[in-house]
Amino acid sequence: MNDRNSSHGGFTLAETLIALAIMCMVILLIAMSAYAIFRVYDVSVFDYESGTLISTAEKAIDDVLRYACDIRTDADGNVTAFTNAEHGIINGALYCEDGLIRCTTDASSGPLLLVAADACGGMTLSDLTLKYDAYGKIFTYCFTVNSADGKYSEMTDTINLMTYRG
Repeated sequence: MNDRNSSHGGFTLAETLIALAIMCMVILLIAMSAYAIFRVYDVSVFDYESGTLISTAEKAIDDVLRYACDIRTDADGNVTAFTNAEHGIINGALYCEDGLIRCTTDASSGPLLLVAADACGGMTLSDLTLKYDAYGKIFTYCFTVNSADGKYSEMTDTINLMTYRG
């Protein structure tokens, strides 16, 4: 005969193990969901910040190249020098240094900084290329935005000088 007294309540070992297994699965699902949420947030922040930096760089490059003249290129169409009197640029060239876009000038003040460090939000710019199609009067530029944790985003755009000069 079974001497078990049902008034004392309590769980059998099997019931306890099943309840523990169910709790572990729920905790695991919560942890996986939290990880996924943080990854989405991290990607969203990178997309927003890199988009802001790309927009800032685009505006700065556009501003300098919009009224460029005396544009010189090598055999592959890479811009070697240009002039923009409005910005005091004579024989200028765009380049990346220390993660920022700069433009050489003939001024004694040194290179013109196009994208300031505070606009970068801890990101850097690299791999800037600038080409010019003299026939179509179109600049094509490309650069890469790099984050501190290894993410990157590439940007390619064009500036049609015919739009500004007719």
